[in-house]
Amino acid sequence: EMQPHFFKNIVLTGGNTLFPGFRERVYSEVRQLTPTDFDVAVILPENPITYSWEGGKLISENDDFEDMVVTRDEYEENGHAICEEKFD
Repeated sequence: EMQPHFFKNIVLTGGNTLFPGFRERVYSEVRQLTPTDFDVAVILPENPITYSWEGGKLISENDDFEDMVVTRDEYEENGHAICEEKFD
């Protein structure tokens, strides 16, 4: 049920993503493994080396951050359903 969302939101991070043709290769290989009715998008940020850190920094500064995370206790009590509830 969640897979279509994941396939159209693939973000490449890290220095290895700067190798020539890396994004195209990832797209091609994922596309071959994905049902044809799913959209596939592979995004290469302007600075993939620091992109993950910058994103984490921004979200941690958000006033609603505590409402966005699933604690271990919440997961143990509610299982996967809590993720769908909070992340949908």
